Amino acid sequence: MKKADALPDGLSPRLLSTAQAAAFFGLSAGLFRREFRALPTIKVGARVLYDLRVLENHADRLSGLRGRGMNQLHDAWRQRRQEGKEHR
Repeated sequence: MKKADALPDGLSPRLLSTAQAAAFFGLSAGLFRREFRALPTIKVGARVLYDLRVLENHADRLSGLRGRGMNQLHDAWRQRRQEGKEHR
C-alpha cells in the first residue's frame, strides 16, 4: 500500500471486505456469506464491502444487546431493496 493511501494512526477502515467482515465474526468467508447473506452490502466496482457499524449492530442483535433503532433502519433498508427489485 502506498503511504498516501494509508489511514492515519488510530483510524480503522469503516468498510470491510468479505474476508475482513468474516474475521470480525470469527468465521470463514464461506460460512459468513452463507449465514449473513441478508446483511446490506456496498458495492464499489466489483468489490462487495460491509459497513462496520452494520456488522457491530448485527452482532449486538445476535447477542441481545441491539436496540430498536437499528432494527427500524435495517427494516427500512430491506423494504427499499425489495421495492427496487419489484420495479426491475
